[in-house]
Amino acid sequence: MQLFYETFFDSSQQLHFQFNEYNHHHATHVLRMKVGDELSIINGKGLEAIGEITQIVKKGTFIKFSTIHVHEQKNNIHIAISFTKNPNRMEWLLEKITEIGVREITPLITQRSEHIYFKKERFEKIMVSAMCQSHQFFLPEINSPYKLDDFIRKTHLTQKFIAHCDNSIERKPLIQISNHRDAILCIGPEGDFTKNEIKNCLTNGFQSVTLGSTRLRTETAALVACAILKTKQNE
Repeated sequence: MQLFYETFFDSSQQLHFQFNEYNHHHATHVLRMKVGDELSIINGKGLEAIGEITQIVKKGTFIKFSTIHVHEQKNNIHIAISFTKNPNRMEWLLEKITEIGVREITPLITQRSEHIYFKKERFEKIMVSAMCQSHQFFLPEINSPYKLDDFIRKTHLTQKFIAHCDNSIERKPLIQISNHRDAILCIGPEGDFTKNEIKNCLTNGFQSVTLGSTRLRTETAALVACAILKTKQNE
């Protein structure tokens, strides 16, 4: 069944709905859908409506719903990650962690951050596509960039982690920590967090963790961390 994203679709909608211009074009000109074809519409906030196309005219596609579901978001995974040198890697990461199913993403500005690349509109398009492709019902929230010091002071979740490679600071494997229902995890830049940044995080209630025995790229570390957190939540 084809899945479509409609930003302004909400539970107040009646049984009949008209696609926006983009989805109308995609459904009729790209997918060649016809009257009677079934489809699903999501709004990225947990709402899903299943129905069929009842009418196609030059400027619109009309749908009648048969079922409406409200899905519950079962996790609160928040990934805070330093910018990568290569913008393509950041975009790749956003796609993959959306497919895994994170709730919130915050780009971090750290002492060793070298390039600030933040294109919110482009990022959201990438995440919408990944959400639909993987049949997720929630679109992650992506925040504006934060300086690390400001970010760690504003966070309130009880499960707060910082992953780093400094062997002189005690770390516990993330996979051995049992409760990840609501979790924030910070991932550093190429070159890692500085020692002072790590200590500042620990002072503000973060737990020091490792993701394994190998040294990972920033985007790889974030992907591994998301997979661990998601797996532990499903246990």
